[in-house]
Amino acid sequence: MPLTMKTLKQVSAELGIPEKEIRAMVDMRKIRAIWKQSQLVIAPDEIARIRKMRKTIPESVQPAIPAPATKPATPTTIPGKPGVPNKPGATGATGATAKPATGTTRPTTPKPGLKLPPPPQ
Repeated sequence: MPLTMKTLKQVSAELGIPEKEIRAMVDMRKIRAIWKQSQLVIAPDEIARIRKMRKTIPESVQPAIPAPATKPATPTTIPGKPGVPNKPGATGATGATAKPATGTTRPTTPKPGLKLPPPPQ
């Protein structure tokens, strides 16, 4: 005798997973389900598969490596003007910004010009 299919609400109560999450898994085709009498029903083998997938979740929740602590940036001051923070990239009175000192620089290669046919004579 075949095992009975369970509705979305029954599966949600049995597994402790919200109905929206189960419906999302059905929409992404991670779980097979069918519509029967205007209700979404799931086979017992699929419920067992969900249970098996959920057992591996607690190990994957723990972070593998903790995030490194970052050093807070200290503002630099302009020489001769105490208390005025230096704006990064500022060059002085002109107001133009300089290229950042960090990072890699690529050698510039000349780009080929547009080749036009010679003018008619």
